[in-house]
Amino acid sequence: MKPIALILLLLGPQAVFASWLPLWYDIPARNNPQDPAFSRAQGSIAVTASVKPALTAAVLAPAGWDFDAGGAQGWAADTSAEAGIVQAAASAGRSHDGCCSLACSCAFQGPITSGRARVDLSASPLKLAGHSLKAWLYVPAGMNFGGGAYARLEAMGGAGGLILGPAAPLPLSAGWIPLKAELGTGSGADSIRSVALRIAGVQSAFYGTLYLDSVSY
Repeated sequence: MKPIALILLLLGPQAVFASWLPLWYDIPARNNPQDPAFSRAQGSIAVTASVKPALTAAVLAPAGWDFDAGGAQGWAADTSAEAGIVQAAASAGRSHDGCCSLACSCAFQGPITSGRARVDLSASPLKLAGHSLKAWLYVPAGMNFGGGAYARLEAMGGAGGLILGPAAPLPLSAGWIPLKAELGTGSGADSIRSVALRIAGVQSAFYGTLYLDSVSY
């Protein structure tokens, strides 16, 4: 027997097995769609792992504004009528909770005795009947606001009426003070169009920064 013929005879069973090998790989994909999919393409075997949809849990943020995302979250100085607060921006300089707060740069002097920082909610009013607005305000050391200076939270209802929180006297010592406003159950609280921090009653010149944080409802 010639050597070439002998080689073909010896390789015969392996050639037959090789021709069945790709079909054997195809069996799991046909019988069980959940198994990894095996397919042949241009004489080669490609393996593609099954992909199952990932279950992503909903991330629920607390209601309100914490300023920890690096932005003012819609808050800005309202200088239209009360110019004591000239700028409001997120800052990592101080915080009550988390990493940041809203830095309210102030310029009180002479006839300027009040200032506001607010967030406009008119595009998507909040239904807050029965809720309480809460926040923390940091007052730095060495401030001399004069007698009667105070801070409070305010909300504007759907009918344009203001819902006022109680006045919190501004202390002379440094620290965080709590602010709160009960929104009640009236129709105005069903459509809150803005929330604001108001500083008023400042009788002495002051240029400095107050920090608002953890505004919740």
